[in-house]
Amino acid sequence: PSSAASSPPQQISRIPIPPQKKGEIVTTVFTIDIDCESCAARIMNNVPVIGKGIKDIQVDVPSKEATVTYDSAKTSPEELIKGFGKIRIKAEEKPGK
Repeated sequence: PSSAASSPPQQISRIPIPPQKKGEIVTTVFTIDIDCESCAARIMNNVPVIGKGIKDIQVDVPSKEATVTYDSAKTSPEELIKGFGKIRIKAEEKPGK
């Protein structure tokens, strides 16, 4: 009888994200819980705290979004979300279009 458990073991160890070249510069948009310019300034003043390898952050207060450009070899969206948490800003990855 065939079942999901009989699939080859290689399938289990595969990572469900597209492969990235080492050191690829990627841009991720995060939805952030901010509502004023001082919150945006807190992000801009704490870039090293938020994550390693960040090349650029653009914060848009009206849309509550932060666009982060970073080196994928040094950090990941999950790490950046933790980094936002360190400065007490709730963030989540915005779903792609």
